[in-house]
Amino acid sequence: MANLRYIAYRFLRRWVPPGLTYALASRDKTTPETIGDDAWLYARILQEQDIPLTGAKVLEIGPGTYNPFSALLFKLGVRKVHLQEPFVRDLQPLKLKQRMQYFWDHGPEAIPNAPDLEEIIGDDGFKPEKVHLYAGMADKLPCPDSSQNLVLSSLVLQFVPNMSEVFDECRRVLREGGYMLHIIDLRDHYFRYPFEMLTFSRRVWEKYLTSLKGGRGYHNRLRILDYEELCRKVGFESIVLKPLGRDSEAYARVKPKLHPDFKAYSEKDMSVTMVALLARKPVSV
Repeated sequence: MANLRYIAYRFLRRWVPPGLTYALASRDKTTPETIGDDAWLYARILQEQDIPLTGAKVLEIGPGTYNPFSALLFKLGVRKVHLQEPFVRDLQPLKLKQRMQYFWDHGPEAIPNAPDLEEIIGDDGFKPEKVHLYAGMADKLPCPDSSQNLVLSSLVLQFVPNMSEVFDECRRVLREGGYMLHIIDLRDHYFRYPFEMLTFSRRVWEKYLTSLKGGRGYHNRLRILDYEELCRKVGFESIVLKPLGRDSEAYARVKPKLHPDFKAYSEKDMSVTMVALLARKPVSV
């Protein structure tokens, strides 16, 4: 019965108009209080790993309209932020300013000489000399080669069908020694069955239960070790995979029904629901 309900949900997700899906599921619709901790997750992980932020140039992929968390890193010394959003929407500047003010006030103390929020965002939105917004997909990043110190994303990569191309683009735009940090949701992002999607064959999943229409509606099923292997193949090093959530009970319920494609993975890896992936572009010798 669970499988039948799940298939019905997936068909709904595939065929419902994107505007309705956005209205139902987008984090841009949630309150700042709801995602306040998420707003500073980049900063916490980067600081834990001793990644320097002072003077850094940052590219964030898929921040949505109202949750460009990378812009908060100005408080910790970042110099310039580029935002790449595939589905740019009309901006309500006052809403953006209020949300960013909430996040800013609930974060760590600013480092000496860091700009105030008013220097970054005004009544019309972000000031272009500080934050520049581009429209586009993750496999075609807007920045020149070797121009960024950091590439970031939050809850984006699970929707990417061509992960090798995205990682290759991240490597291209990063300077030597630069890092990419991605927060990845390993559950089915929209529905209550976090691992049910792993019970279907690739053919059934790709043909009937997910979609590639205009980049909308697609959901990959990559696991932790898949992301790590793709990072290595593209040429990243110093790869850190930090689990941010785990649901062993939900995984135990679905384990007997797993498709053979997923049975070789360890239970420790498969029960992870969210992970932070940090990787470094090598420095030429």
